[in-house]
Amino acid sequence: MDIAEVLQFMYPTAEFVITNNDLDSIVWHTKGFETPTIDEIASSHEAMIIDKQEKTASKEAARQAVLTKLGLSADEVAALLA
Repeated sequence: MDIAEVLQFMYPTAEFVITNNDLDSIVWHTKGFETPTIDEIASSHEAMIIDKQEKTASKEAARQAVLTKLGLSADEVAALLA
């Protein structure tokens, strides 16, 4: 698990530096943030994965909706772009 990626998900406005994925190395450059526990990070990691999956599914649904409106299949679009 990439702790920096999870921290960015947890605190999108925070600025920090982390070295070698080590919680003890975090230096916060934004005031008001504290280093979360490993359990909090693990929980947020799971939430981040679900969020990414939902965003991917939403993008795919939107893409399919556009193709349907245009009356094209994914294969037809691929052939046009090749």
